[in-house]
Amino acid sequence: MEANFLSVTRGNGVERASSFSMEKPSILQVPIEVRRRNSVPTSAFMTDFSEAPLERVRSFSITPKGLRNRGDKIRRKSTLSIETNSSYQSNTSLQEIESRNTGCNNSNDSLHPMERFTVAVIGSDGVGMNTLKRQFTTSEELCINNCDSVDNEEEVCVCLDGEECLLSFVKEEDFMIPGFQSAVDTVLVIFSVIDAQSYKSASRKLQSIRQELHFDRPVFLVANKVDLARTRVVSEKEARKLADKYKCKYVETSVVLNHNIDELLVGIVRQVRYQQEGCSISSSTESISKNRNKVAKFTNILLDKIMNIGHKEIPCTNLFDV
Repeated sequence: MEANFLSVTRGNGVERASSFSMEKPSILQVPIEVRRRNSVPTSAFMTDFSEAPLERVRSFSITPKGLRNRGDKIRRKSTLSIETNSSYQSNTSLQEIESRNTGCNNSNDSLHPMERFTVAVIGSDGVGMNTLKRQFTTSEELCINNCDSVDNEEEVCVCLDGEECLLSFVKEEDFMIPGFQSAVDTVLVIFSVIDAQSYKSASRKLQSIRQELHFDRPVFLVANKVDLARTRVVSEKEARKLADKYKCKYVETSVVLNHNIDELLVGIVRQVRYQQEGCSISSSTESISKNRNKVAKFTNILLDKIMNIGHKEIPCTNLFDV
């Protein structure tokens, strides 16, 4: 056994050979420079992602106990474009991380454009239209005086039950342009409960929207400044009667107290989605109704009556249901 560790040299006696003097096998050598290959084409990274503008996404979920605010998240607006016209796509890996924190599933954003809804905001001067739109953009603070940096009062991104959409707000002047009403998904008619003239103006505008413009999409009658209860001149009963007359949803809000702001925002998304789903269902039903026999027609009439039972009993203040 000692022969493996000792070597004999002529005239110099015996010396111990080091077992660590062996040359390392070349197979263990690792190249100094190894480039990592991209799994995504390099053209997708030409734009500096750190310079992309920020956007806020407000997240909500509707539970059996009511509306739950899941908080806001701030992210970069993606500049990637993968066979879509939407500029509000986010990096896939970033979406996966954010979805764990907010419960929003954005994995399909790279394949499908985000839903976009147009909301017309109508009202007299001084009723709080601008402050209401600013308060829509955040749940972290009251945007009464200003709302800088990330937030843009003309649009807000909402994630409801894992599905994102972008709400864009337009003014009354734009809504009144002939032919522009077809591009609007819903209308907010706002008045102040301490200003009787703003209520009368809202009544005239509702009449014009429903009877003259024949706008058959969701309309919300918003009674703002309910925190000023001592100087209130428009009662809730009177305002709800007006909303029922023109088949509107009615809600009382206070930007100062952040009262019913989130409920109104989520109600807008829900009502627009209900409207779009109803249109698609009715159009598909009409295309095949001519070929149905008498039994099928009787069955459909019976089902319609069952589905509409109690429909009139749903109050106009229920923003989340039809």
